[in-house]
Amino acid sequence: MNNQELDITLVDFSRAEDVSAFAKKIFTEANKQGMFVRKERFSKEQMAVRLTAQEWINRVEESIDSLSNGDALTIIASYDIIHRIAFSVPAKTDYLDKYKMQAFEAFIRGDKTVDKYFLFQVISQEIRRGNKAYFGRHLKWESLCLDRWYKNFRTGRCAVSQSDYDTASQISALLAADLYAFTPDQDGFKRRLIAGNPRHLPSLQS
Repeated sequence: MNNQELDITLVDFSRAEDVSAFAKKIFTEANKQGMFVRKERFSKEQMAVRLTAQEWINRVEESIDSLSNGDALTIIASYDIIHRIAFSVPAKTDYLDKYKMQAFEAFIRGDKTVDKYFLFQVISQEIRRGNKAYFGRHLKWESLCLDRWYKNFRTGRCAVSQSDYDTASQISALLAADLYAFTPDQDGFKRRLIAGNPRHLPSLQS
């Protein structure tokens, strides 16, 4: 392990991008060290990663309430996996839901710090997990988003003038979603979507 790469003292916990990026480093190192395979005892290297993850959790809990709703959502998306690395147990669902739902309510009220597409991804993930706390207004909002984006790309091509970011994000959401409620031939629709938008799908062209 490169100690400099996991030097948590270099992380600015007021910057969500830095905190999230460091969480990815922790995850990568934990995976490299085989920490997702159940063992009775941790090695010295594994304990170093575990202690860093614990410090990340502590620092996040100290700072998250002072951040914008959008930044809090960015960070909380990494919280559960780092909590598992730190303590070998999942994070409390109520704690995760608090910030996800705060971000949702803030977005509905017009909070521009919350990215619509990242919020959609987070909400959709909870619905797919069967989290019943999201089966009301959150599920309705997810369905309305998919309906609007499906209609926008009904022919496979974007029907409105919008940014490349909007186009790429909507395509990504549609490709990941179960669209049987909108079309009996979702496989055909997704093939047209891919064929009609090669510029917005660089990862599929590699």
